[in-house]
Amino acid sequence: MAAIEQPLTKTRGETRIQAARRQELIEAAISVIADEGLSHLTLSKVAGQAGLTAAMVNFHFKGKADLLLATLSHISTEFRKRVLESVETAGQDPRTRLEAIIEANFQPDIADPKKAAVWYAFWGESQAREEYQAICGAHDQSYRDLVVSLFESALGEAAPVAEALAEGLIGLLDGQWQTLLGDPAGFDRSKANTLARAYLKSVLPDHEPTASIAPSVTPSVDESARTLPAWTYADAAFFRLEADEIHLRNWQLACHTSEIPAPGDYTTFDLLGRRAFVIRDRKGAIRAFHNVCRHRAHAVVGGQRGTCKGVITCPYHGWSYGLDGSLRGVPDKKTFPGIEETEDLGLLPIDVEVFLGFVFIRFSGDGPTVAERFGRLAEELAAYDPENLVSLGGMEGYEVAADWKTLWDNYLENYHFKTGHPGLSDLTELDYAMTGDSDRGTAHLWHAIKEGATRRWSNRAYQSLLPGVEHLPQPYSRTWRYIALFPGVAIDLFPEHIDYFQFIPVAPGRTRVRWLNFGIANASRKLRALRYLNGRINTQVQAEDEALCRSVQQGLESGVYGRGHLSAEKEVLVRTFHRWIAAQTPVANLDSPPSADEMARINRELRKRDTEACA
Repeated sequence: MAAIEQPLTKTRGETRIQAARRQELIEAAISVIADEGLSHLTLSKVAGQAGLTAAMVNFHFKGKADLLLATLSHISTEFRKRVLESVETAGQDPRTRLEAIIEANFQPDIADPKKAAVWYAFWGESQAREEYQAICGAHDQSYRDLVVSLFESALGEAAPVAEALAEGLIGLLDGQWQTLLGDPAGFDRSKANTLARAYLKSVLPDHEPTASIAPSVTPSVDESARTLPAWTYADAAFFRLEADEIHLRNWQLACHTSEIPAPGDYTTFDLLGRRAFVIRDRKGAIRAFHNVCRHRAHAVVGGQRGTCKGVITCPYHGWSYGLDGSLRGVPDKKTFPGIEETEDLGLLPIDVEVFLGFVFIRFSGDGPTVAERFGRLAEELAAYDPENLVSLGGMEGYEVAADWKTLWDNYLENYHFKTGHPGLSDLTELDYAMTGDSDRGTAHLWHAIKEGATRRWSNRAYQSLLPGVEHLPQPYSRTWRYIALFPGVAIDLFPEHIDYFQFIPVAPGRTRVRWLNFGIANASRKLRALRYLNGRINTQVQAEDEALCRSVQQGLESGVYGRGHLSAEKEVLVRTFHRWIAAQTPVANLDSPPSADEMARINRELRKRDTEACA
């Protein structure tokens, strides 16, 4: 029997994680080729399909040509491996082995319409035929040699009779694959299998087709297409791990610069037991500190916003600090012997970064700056001139009985729009454009406002006023856009205003949601009317989302749900988000939780293992 090579699971020198990322990109390329053909494939389209960046594609592949060849090689290797497994499982009878080849051809994960499109795309486009022959020519010949050898054994005759029968069977199988490509919805696998078996019966004397003997193959589950396990949404020990490894170590949006316009103005921000505030110093620079007095740990400032006139004075015992955080005064100082010789007793600083008018803080850890994490998304955000916008009112918010991850899962997909948001679906196109970067922890999505009349008054009025928004570039004037920076920040970009939207974890399965709107100062009546209409529309959307997330959270905590499966098109960014979570808390990949005592230790070991694998 002619030899058929086994596929490699990864290339030489490639780690398990790198191999998995390459595989995701290959699967994305298969989808793009199936939808648009070889000539219209671009690295950006593949990146978008995979929920990654074009830079990530370039990291794993030298360019478009390299990616295309890897994609063809993958499906070719997969087909050869399946044929070999089927033949070896079928026993020694050559007739039974031929039937195994037939069944291997029609198994759903092999005879897949998208993979068929890739086969024929390479064969059909003249510029790609040379590449096809280079990769598949020898494989195709070994496949034919195998089928010929089996006919020879079954007939007891040498070529050319066996060659003719082999060409007949291969041609019949290829014809069924073409039917699959042309009419995937109407393709009948059982009928195709029966037809090919009938051919064998007609050309092999006294042959009776057997029952199915090819190995029963369940399409392998792509781990990245499965949700996080349900236990991660309500487990107290995992919640504490998330606090340390995710929320406190990553950038959080504290405020906008317009909220603290003058020296001494401050805003507070609390997260998971940590209290912080940001303040303008005398020179106008923005600083951030732990909201903890160095004397007895009382909060030095209170409320959501305020102003300190020259100094920051703790309301408990009156210790005072400069706007730069330095200790300025201690009442009854003489009762504190040796205080002059102590180390600095100024307020403890927190990492702070001002990015396009937004003030971010980080309680612990290190890593990329906010600007580095946003990457090219900064260009889109900058088009809305956020640095020169002003707050349109006070902070709004509520607490919802759902985990912060449940809220993100809902925010990052449009699969639920048609059934979950009838009003929004009446106004906007159902399909989002989506890109995500699990390395940076960002997501970007947008959809267009529909043209023409709708069923709802608010939607019709919004549509009628929208044309002629002049302060934005044309591509943005009829779209709603959203930029997310995990774990807690979403910036919603509308033609008439923008907002920041935050998911702040409170406890396992409970989250505080807060948001604030910003817009052009002294806006026209038209923009003010659009903001009002937007508020009517999105108030309803928020109520619908809150109800959906509460129900999902109840299901996650019910004990009957394990892990779900994600749509390859509609839930791309949910996959990006879950991949980001699992990179920082690898224990989230486990189907069941470790004990509370073991949670952190096991997570450290898994993270160390993955880090070493990437080294």
